[in-house]
Amino acid sequence: MVAIIKTRHSIRSMLNYNEKKIKEGKAECICQGNYPVDAEKLTYSIKLNRLDKQCKLNENVKRNTVHISLNFDPK
Repeated sequence: MVAIIKTRHSIRSMLNYNEKKIKEGKAECICQGNYPVDAEKLTYSIKLNRLDKQCKLNENVKRNTVHISLNFDPK
C-alpha cells in the first residue's frame, strides 16, 4: 500500500472534492456527526458553515484540512 498525506488551507476545496466523488458514485457518506440535521438532509451550505465555524474555534490552526489517500502499489 502507498499512503499519500496532504494538508490544505481550504475547507471549501476539500468539501467540493468530497461532494464531487459522492455525485460520481465513487464515494458515499458513511458517517456524520455534530450536525443539526440527519445526513440525508445535509446541504452543501450546512456542511461548509459547520466546518468553518469549527475551524474558527482555534485561531492557531494554520492548515485546517488533511487528505489521506491509500492506494495499491503501482508495481
